[in-house]
Amino acid sequence: MTEVEASAPPPPTPRPFYLRWWFVLIVILAALAVIGSLLPRTGSRSAPPPSPASTPSTSSAPSAVAVTAHMLAALGQPTLQQACEKDRVAWACNVVSIDPLDDSELRVRVTALAPGENGAVVALEFRTHIAAGPDSPMPGLRRVIVVDPAGNELGSAQ
Repeated sequence: MTEVEASAPPPPTPRPFYLRWWFVLIVILAALAVIGSLLPRTGSRSAPPPSPASTPSTSSAPSAVAVTAHMLAALGQPTLQQACEKDRVAWACNVVSIDPLDDSELRVRVTALAPGENGAVVALEFRTHIAAGPDSPMPGLRRVIVVDPAGNELGSAQ
């Protein structure tokens, strides 16, 4: 072996693929996609809650009597408690009042939720039944809030 051959550096070994710039870029983009899919969706899809200044007056809200009558007609019972007991409609149990806040928002006050029910499901059922039908008193109903007697929110549906 000659002295020149001995001092020559060995041929470069190729870098592993995980150190290449294009692989690092792919990993970063994949991580961002996963993180983005885990974050809650926000933006223009959901309307922001109305501010007190922009909330319409209660004169545009249908009466509680009309809303309750529509609900009872949809359930086919004279009272919500009878729908609860006879038809086993658990989300209709223990309802104290149904209060339209405006033409798109409703508050349902309950003494307690029925066993196995949660506030969001109760709110969703009320929204579905009250907004349904051509004779609905609240066809533009967007939000239902279920509260306990103290006014604490138990669940809502939008």
